[in-house]
Amino acid sequence: MKRHKIFNTDMKRYKIFKDLKHQCT
Repeated sequence: MKRHKIFNTDMKRYKIFKDLKHQCT
């Protein structure tokens, strides 16, 4: 469960990071 939660957060962060990068470009 904990591992899954961390993975989920990571994915969210990655998505936000990707969106930010896309916006910058």
